[in-house]
Amino acid sequence: VGARHGVLIKGGKSLEIGHKVNCIVFDKTGTLTHGRPAVTDHTILTKEVEEARFWELLACAESGSEHPLATALVTYAKRHYIINPTTPEEFEALVGKGLRCVIQGVEVKVGTRALMQESSLELNAFHEARIQTLESHGKTVMLVSIAGQLAGYVAVADELKDDAVNCVTALQLAGIDVWMLTGDNVRTANAIAAQ
Repeated sequence: VGARHGVLIKGGKSLEIGHKVNCIVFDKTGTLTHGRPAVTDHTILTKEVEEARFWELLACAESGSEHPLATALVTYAKRHYIINPTTPEEFEALVGKGLRCVIQGVEVKVGTRALMQESSLELNAFHEARIQTLESHGKTVMLVSIAGQLAGYVAVADELKDDAVNCVTALQLAGIDVWMLTGDNVRTANAIAAQ
Protein backbone atom coordinates (compact mmCIF):
# COMPACT_ATOMS: atom_id res chain seq x y z
CA VAL A 1 0.00 0.00 0.00
CA GLY A 2 2.78 2.44 0.93
CA ALA A 3 4.61 2.04 -2.38
CA ARG A 4 1.44 2.99 -4.28
CA HIS A 5 1.46 6.28 -2.37
CA GLY A 6 5.16 6.98 -2.81
CA VAL A 7 6.16 5.77 0.66
CA LEU A 8 9.03 3.31 0.98
CA ILE A 9 9.37 1.43 4.25
CA LYS A 10 12.56 -0.42 5.03
CA GLY A 11 11.79 -3.39 7.22
CA GLY A 12 8.98 -4.19 9.62
CA LYS A 13 10.71 -2.61 12.59
CA SER A 14 9.96 0.86 11.18
CA LEU A 15 6.26 0.04 11.14
CA GLU A 16 6.40 -1.42 14.64
CA ILE A 17 7.82 1.76 16.17
CA GLY A 18 5.93 4.19 13.89
CA HIS A 19 3.26 4.78 16.50
CA LYS A 20 5.89 6.43 18.73
CA VAL A 21 6.54 9.25 16.23
CA ASN A 22 5.65 12.60 17.79
CA CYS A 23 7.51 14.98 15.48
CA ILE A 24 8.15 15.19 11.72
CA VAL A 25 10.58 17.58 10.01
CA PHE A 26 9.98 18.43 6.34
CA ASP A 27 12.46 20.12 4.02
CA LYS A 28 10.58 23.00 2.35
CA THR A 29 11.91 22.98 -1.22
CA GLY A 30 10.66 20.01 -3.21
CA THR A 31 8.85 18.41 -0.27
CA LEU A 32 6.27 20.96 0.82
CA THR A 33 6.73 23.05 -2.32
CA HIS A 34 7.00 21.95 -5.95
CA GLY A 35 10.73 22.65 -6.04
CA ARG A 36 10.28 24.68 -9.23
CA PRO A 37 10.63 28.30 -8.14
CA ALA A 38 10.19 31.11 -10.64
CA VAL A 39 11.33 34.74 -10.77
CA THR A 40 8.48 37.01 -9.64
CA ASP A 41 10.13 40.42 -9.22
CA HIS A 42 13.42 42.13 -9.96
CA THR A 43 14.89 45.58 -9.49
CA ILE A 44 18.02 47.06 -11.03
CA LEU A 45 19.62 49.56 -8.66
CA THR A 46 22.25 51.16 -10.87
CA LYS A 47 22.40 52.88 -14.22
CA GLU A 48 25.97 51.59 -14.59
CA VAL A 49 24.70 48.14 -15.65
CA GLU A 50 22.07 47.68 -18.35
CA GLU A 51 19.29 45.20 -17.59
CA ALA A 52 20.40 42.70 -20.24
CA ARG A 53 23.98 42.78 -18.89
CA PHE A 54 22.66 42.33 -15.32
CA TRP A 55 20.81 39.16 -16.37
CA GLU A 56 23.73 37.91 -18.48
CA LEU A 57 26.13 38.12 -15.51
CA LEU A 58 23.56 36.67 -13.11
CA ALA A 59 22.85 33.73 -15.44
CA CYS A 60 26.56 33.05 -15.89
CA ALA A 61 27.11 33.18 -12.13
CA GLU A 62 24.32 30.69 -11.46
CA SER A 63 24.79 28.46 -14.53
CA GLY A 64 26.92 25.84 -12.78
CA SER A 65 24.49 25.28 -9.92
CA GLU A 66 21.75 22.66 -9.80
CA HIS A 67 19.94 24.46 -6.97
CA PRO A 68 16.28 25.20 -7.85
CA LEU A 69 16.76 28.94 -7.21
CA ALA A 70 19.71 29.05 -9.60
CA THR A 71 17.69 27.17 -12.21
CA ALA A 72 14.88 29.74 -11.87
CA LEU A 73 17.30 32.63 -12.46
CA VAL A 74 18.98 31.02 -15.48
CA THR A 75 15.63 30.01 -17.00
CA TYR A 76 14.29 33.56 -16.62
CA ALA A 77 17.42 35.10 -18.16
CA LYS A 78 17.36 32.71 -21.13
CA ARG A 79 13.64 33.23 -21.72
CA HIS A 80 13.66 37.03 -21.52
CA TYR A 81 17.13 37.97 -22.77
CA ILE A 82 18.17 35.05 -25.01
CA ILE A 83 21.34 34.49 -23.05
CA ASN A 84 23.74 31.60 -23.45
CA PRO A 85 25.58 31.59 -20.09
CA THR A 86 29.33 31.09 -20.07
CA THR A 87 31.31 29.48 -17.29
CA PRO A 88 32.86 31.90 -14.77
CA GLU A 89 36.66 32.14 -14.71
CA GLU A 90 36.54 31.91 -10.90
CA PHE A 91 33.77 30.55 -8.70
CA GLU A 92 33.37 30.28 -4.93
CA ALA A 93 30.28 28.96 -3.14
CA LEU A 94 29.83 30.80 0.15
CA VAL A 95 27.88 28.45 2.40
CA GLY A 96 24.74 30.05 3.78
CA LYS A 97 25.46 33.35 2.03
CA GLY A 98 25.55 32.84 -1.74
CA LEU A 99 28.35 32.90 -4.28
CA ARG A 100 31.23 34.95 -5.56
CA CYS A 101 32.61 34.60 -9.08
CA VAL A 102 34.49 36.39 -11.82
CA ILE A 103 32.93 36.57 -15.28
CA GLN A 104 34.79 38.21 -18.17
CA GLY A 105 37.01 39.94 -15.59
CA VAL A 106 34.04 41.29 -13.58
CA GLU A 107 33.42 40.21 -9.96
CA VAL A 108 29.82 39.15 -9.32
CA LYS A 109 28.29 38.25 -5.96
CA VAL A 110 24.81 36.79 -5.55
CA GLY A 111 23.26 36.11 -2.18
CA THR A 112 22.12 37.41 1.16
CA ARG A 113 22.27 40.77 2.89
CA ALA A 114 25.10 39.36 5.04
CA LEU A 115 27.16 38.70 1.91
CA MET A 116 26.62 42.25 0.69
CA GLN A 117 27.35 43.74 4.13
CA GLU A 118 30.74 41.97 4.13
CA SER A 119 31.58 44.22 1.18
CA SER A 120 30.07 47.29 2.88
CA LEU A 121 27.15 47.29 0.43
CA GLU A 122 23.90 48.46 2.03
CA LEU A 123 20.35 48.95 0.77
CA ASN A 124 18.56 52.23 1.35
CA ALA A 125 15.41 52.23 3.52
CA PHE A 126 13.03 52.13 0.53
CA HIS A 127 14.56 49.01 -1.01
CA GLU A 128 15.01 47.32 2.39
CA ALA A 129 11.27 47.81 3.06
CA ARG A 130 10.40 46.49 -0.43
CA ILE A 131 12.53 43.38 0.11
CA GLN A 132 10.91 42.78 3.51
CA THR A 133 7.49 42.99 1.83
CA LEU A 134 8.54 40.48 -0.84
CA GLU A 135 9.86 38.13 1.87
CA SER A 136 6.66 38.47 3.92
CA HIS A 137 4.82 37.13 0.86
CA GLY A 138 6.95 33.97 0.86
CA LYS A 139 9.47 35.07 -1.74
CA THR A 140 13.21 34.48 -1.51
CA VAL A 141 15.20 37.60 -2.39
CA MET A 142 18.76 37.43 -3.69
CA LEU A 143 20.93 40.53 -3.89
CA VAL A 144 23.42 41.00 -6.72
CA SER A 145 26.61 43.03 -6.74
CA ILE A 146 28.57 43.65 -9.92
CA ALA A 147 32.10 45.09 -9.89
CA GLY A 148 31.82 45.99 -6.21
CA GLN A 149 28.55 47.87 -6.60
CA LEU A 150 25.10 46.76 -5.39
CA ALA A 151 23.42 46.27 -8.77
CA GLY A 152 20.00 44.86 -7.95
CA TYR A 153 17.88 42.15 -6.39
CA VAL A 154 15.68 39.34 -7.63
CA ALA A 155 12.72 37.68 -5.89
CA VAL A 156 11.87 34.04 -6.50
CA ALA A 157 8.86 32.08 -5.25
CA ASP A 158 7.94 28.41 -5.11
CA GLU A 159 4.31 27.33 -4.71
CA LEU A 160 3.16 24.87 -2.07
CA LYS A 161 2.15 21.45 -3.33
CA ASP A 162 -1.63 20.98 -3.44
CA ASP A 163 -1.60 18.34 -0.71
CA ALA A 164 0.96 20.00 1.60
CA VAL A 165 -1.59 21.87 3.73
CA ASN A 166 -3.85 18.81 4.11
CA CYS A 167 -0.89 16.60 5.01
CA VAL A 168 0.44 18.98 7.66
CA THR A 169 -3.06 19.54 9.08
CA ALA A 170 -3.71 15.78 9.31
CA LEU A 171 -0.41 15.22 11.11
CA GLN A 172 -1.13 18.05 13.56
CA LEU A 173 -4.63 16.69 14.24
CA ALA A 174 -2.98 13.34 15.02
CA GLY A 175 -0.93 15.09 17.69
CA ILE A 176 2.31 15.14 15.74
CA ASP A 177 4.49 18.27 15.82
CA VAL A 178 5.41 19.41 12.31
CA TRP A 179 8.55 21.41 11.61
CA MET A 180 9.85 22.92 8.38
CA LEU A 181 13.55 23.07 7.54
CA THR A 182 14.65 25.75 5.07
CA GLY A 183 17.63 27.83 4.07
CA ASP A 184 15.34 30.83 3.56
CA ASN A 185 15.26 33.84 5.85
CA VAL A 186 12.81 33.96 8.77
CA ARG A 187 10.20 36.18 7.01
CA THR A 188 9.99 33.89 3.97
CA ALA A 189 9.89 30.77 6.15
CA ASN A 190 7.11 32.26 8.31
CA ALA A 191 5.08 33.21 5.23
CA ILE A 192 5.27 29.64 3.88
CA ALA A 193 4.53 28.16 7.32
CA ALA A 194 1.46 30.39 7.67
CA GLN A 195 -0.02 28.88 4.53
